[in-house]
Amino acid sequence: MATSSRPHGPRRSRPWAAIALGSLTLLLAAIGVGVNIPTSWVTVEVTGTTVSAEQVRAAIGGELQAYEPTRLLVCDADTARQCASPAAGTVAVVVNGRFAGARVQKGWLPVLHDESEYEPDGDDMVRDAFDNAHRAGQQAGAAALAARAAVDAQAQAVKRTPLGWLAIVLAGGIATAVAARRHAKRSRERRELWHDLAVGSRSLATVTLDLEMTGLSALQLRDGSRSAAARQLQEAAREVERRSLELSREEAVLYERVPAGMPTMQDLTAEEADRFRKEAHRLDLLDDAVSQGTALLLRTATAQHAWDANTRSFMEAADRVRAMASEADVRVTGSLAAAVEKLEEVRLSLITVGAQIADQAADPDEVPAALLNAARKTSDGLGDALRSGLAKSVGLSPKAAVKRARELSADEPGTPLLLALAGSPDANSAEKDARLNLAGVELWWREARGQFAAKRKPTPPAPRRKPARKQSELAGNLRAGGGVLGVIVGIGAVVVVLSWGVQAAISGVGALGQDKAVSYISLPDGADWPGLDEANERSGEIRAFVPWRLAVIALPAAPGQDVVKKARPSKYSSGRYFEDLKLDDRSELVRSALANVPELVDPATGDLHPDVMVNVVRDVGQGEYREIGLAWGPTPAPRLSGEYLDHGGWNSADDARGTISTPLFLLRQDLAESLGKPAWTESQSTRVGLGVGVVLAFAGLAAVPLTIAGRRRNRTASRKENDRRLHSVRAKLDALFVSEDTADLNAVTAEERAASPELEDRRVRVKAQILALRRCEELETRPRRRRGQEAHAFDVARLSGLVDALAAREAGLADRVRDYLARG
Repeated sequence: MATSSRPHGPRRSRPWAAIALGSLTLLLAAIGVGVNIPTSWVTVEVTGTTVSAEQVRAAIGGELQAYEPTRLLVCDADTARQCASPAAGTVAVVVNGRFAGARVQKGWLPVLHDESEYEPDGDDMVRDAFDNAHRAGQQAGAAALAARAAVDAQAQAVKRTPLGWLAIVLAGGIATAVAARRHAKRSRERRELWHDLAVGSRSLATVTLDLEMTGLSALQLRDGSRSAAARQLQEAAREVERRSLELSREEAVLYERVPAGMPTMQDLTAEEADRFRKEAHRLDLLDDAVSQGTALLLRTATAQHAWDANTRSFMEAADRVRAMASEADVRVTGSLAAAVEKLEEVRLSLITVGAQIADQAADPDEVPAALLNAARKTSDGLGDALRSGLAKSVGLSPKAAVKRARELSADEPGTPLLLALAGSPDANSAEKDARLNLAGVELWWREARGQFAAKRKPTPPAPRRKPARKQSELAGNLRAGGGVLGVIVGIGAVVVVLSWGVQAAISGVGALGQDKAVSYISLPDGADWPGLDEANERSGEIRAFVPWRLAVIALPAAPGQDVVKKARPSKYSSGRYFEDLKLDDRSELVRSALANVPELVDPATGDLHPDVMVNVVRDVGQGEYREIGLAWGPTPAPRLSGEYLDHGGWNSADDARGTISTPLFLLRQDLAESLGKPAWTESQSTRVGLGVGVVLAFAGLAAVPLTIAGRRRNRTASRKENDRRLHSVRAKLDALFVSEDTADLNAVTAEERAASPELEDRRVRVKAQILALRRCEELETRPRRRRGQEAHAFDVARLSGLVDALAAREAGLADRVRDYLARG
C-alpha cells in the first residue's frame, strides 16, 4: 500500500519544445542531405547528323546522374533552330556552324555568384564549359561537358548550398540546445522548489506528530505555573496548533502549484516555497520551545537538557570570537579582550544557573529572565567584538559590519525558547538588544572573509577614468562583445583550418594517382623540329592522372590570315604579333587539322582519345610558328579542368622548341588547378602543415568534452552510488508501511491511550518511520549537483542506519508476537 498520498517527487515534464525543434532540425538535415543527392538522370536527344547519341553518351562516360530531370538536346547547323529557345530542364547544344554554343532557359540554374567579381552563374557555367571544349576541337565531348556543367550548376543551386543548409541546421541545433537548456533550468528550479517544500513538510510532520505532547505541555503549564513566561508558552502552543493546521491545508495547495509544464501565472514561486519552509521550521522550533520551557518551568527530569540546548550558543560565543581573531591574526587585547571578557561573564552566569537547575534550587520564574539577560549581554559582547577589531581585520567599517551581522542574525531564529518568549514583558528590549547572535555573526564572518580574500588580489593602478558605474557598464558590454567576438573568431578559425585541411587531404589522396608519364608521340618533320627523344626529355618531368600522348600538327602558311600587327625584334625572336583570329575560325582550323590524324581520333566519340592532346600551329616563316589552339579529347574532371587551356591559341610567334614547351607548361598548371587549389599547395610541406593543423584542431575540439567529462566523471559516479543507496533505503522503508499508510499512522499517534506501554512503543516507532519517510523524500528531491557531494552521502548513510534500526526493531516485535502466539 502507498506510504503517502503525495508523489515522491515533482511531476516530470517532457522537453516538448526541444523535442519538436530537434525533430524539425533532423527533418531539415534529412531534406538537406536529400536535395544534395542526385536522383535523376540526363537523357540525350540528338536531332542532327554531325554526332550521334551513342557518341555523346560515350563522351559522358555512360549514364550521367542529375539532381533534377535534365534533357540534353544536341543540334547541328541544319537543326540549330530547335535549340534556339530551350525549355526549363533542357540543355540545348549546337555542335557546329555559326550558331555553335550551349543555351539553357534563363533562371533555370540559379547559382550564388558575385557579378562584381565576374563570377559565373549557372547559364555562364554551361556556356563556358561548351566553349572551352568546342575550342579544343570537341563536338560530342563539348555537348557532354555542357551537360556535366549543368549538373554542377544544379549542385551549386541556392537550395543546395551546403553553407545555407549548414546555417539552417546550425540554427536549429542552437534553438534546440536553448530550448533544452531552458527546460533543464525549469526542471532544476522545479526540483529546488520541491526540495524546499519537502524540507518544510518534514518540519511540519514533526510538529503534527508532536501536537499531542505540545497540548499536554500547555495543560501542565496552565495548572503548574502562573508566570508570564508560562502564559507566553501557552500562547506559543496555541499558535503551533493553529498554524500547523493552516500550513497543513496550505501544504497540499503548494504541492499542486509546483510547475509541471509551461510557466503559468499560478505557478509556485521560490519566495513562496522558501516562506513555507521557514514558517514550518519556525513552528518546529516553537514546538520544541514549548516542551523545553515546560521542562524548565516545572522542573521536570529533562530541565537540565532543555537548559543546555538553549544556552549552547551563548556558552560557545567567547571561544568562537577567539577563533575568529586567530584566523585574522588579531591579538585579543584592549577593547576586543573586554568584549571576550563580557562573553566569559555570560558563560559563568549561565553555568551558575545551570548548576542551580541541576540541584533544583533555581527559581523557575527567574530562568526565562536569566536566558533573556544572557541573550542581551551576548549580543552586546558580539557587537563590541565586531567594533573592536574583527571588522577592521576584513577591511570593513564597524558600523557596516554590525549592520550586516544583524541582517544575517535576523534570518536565524536563535534558540527555540527565546523565539517562544518573543512576546514576554522583557521581549521588547530583548528583541532589540539580541539582534546579534552567534549563528548570524559566524555567517557574516565567512562572508566577509571570502570577500576580503578576493579584494586582496593585486591589481595594477588604473589611470583616471569615468565614474565607476558607467565604466562598469561599458566594461561589461565590452567583455560580452569580446566574448561573442572571440567565439566567432574561434569558430571561424576552426572552420578555415578544417576546410584547408580537408582540401589538403583530398589533394594528398588525389595526388597519389598523379603518377602517369607524359610523352610526345608525333612531331612535324623538318629541320626546325627536334626529335622525339629531345622533346620527351622535357615532358618526362611531369606526372599526370592520365598518360598523356602529346602531338604537334603544323599547318601551312596562310599569309592572308596571319597579318602582322606589330613587331618587336630581339636576338631571340622576330617579336611579331599577329591580328586576332575569330574563335570560330580557330575552332574550324583545329577541326580540320584533326581530320588529318584519324589514328588519334576515338571512333566511339568522334573526338580525340581521352589521353591525346594536340597543339595545332601554323608556319609563319623565319623558322617560327603561330599557335592556333590546343585540342584534347573528352576528359572528365579532375584529370583535366581545362581552365589554363582555354586561351585558344596565342597571337605571337615562337620557334619549334618553344611550341613544344607550351603544352607542357599549360598542362602543369592545369593539373594543379584540377585539384581545386592553387599550384603552390602542391608542395609536400604545405600539405603536411595543413594536415598538422587539422589534427591540432580536432585535438583541441576533442579536448573540451574530454576535460568536462573527466571533471564530472567522479561526481557522476558518486551521485549514482548515493542514488542507488537511497533507493535501497527507500525500499526498506516502504516495506515497513506494508499494512498501513501514513494517514492511518497519524491517526494512531493521535489516540489518547497513553497509559499503554505497547501503544506508546508503537507511537514512537511510527513517528520515527514517518520522520524517516519525510527525510527520505527530502534527500530524493535534492538538486542533482548536491547529490554527488560528501555531505549528501553522509546524510544518506545516517538515514540508512536509522531505517536499519527501525527494521531490526520491527523484526524483533514480530518475533515476540510469534512467541506469544506459540505460547497461546
